[in-house]
Amino acid sequence: MPTNTILLMRTSLWLLLSVAALIASFWLMLVVVSGFSIWTTESNVAGLTLQTGLLVSPVALFFGLKLSKHSDGLTVVLFAFSWSVVSAALVTLGFW
Repeated sequence: MPTNTILLMRTSLWLLLSVAALIASFWLMLVVVSGFSIWTTESNVAGLTLQTGLLVSPVALFFGLKLSKHSDGLTVVLFAFSWSVVSAALVTLGFW
């Protein structure tokens, strides 16, 4: 039986997954509306890496949550890594 702390961690990760999926969906809509010009005219490697991260992170988080369902240790690692990435992104973008 998972402890309350693990349940709170998993709940916050599911909320993070939903926000990441919304951001990825919004980004895909922008790409489609622009006629894929965002991807075809982008020559900056960092920009393309960021765009790839926006699309891959919800998928990776989903499968990470599925794999960590019965492992408290894996849940803690996934929690620490996911929220570290979010906090680094917020600091980089100047939101925090």
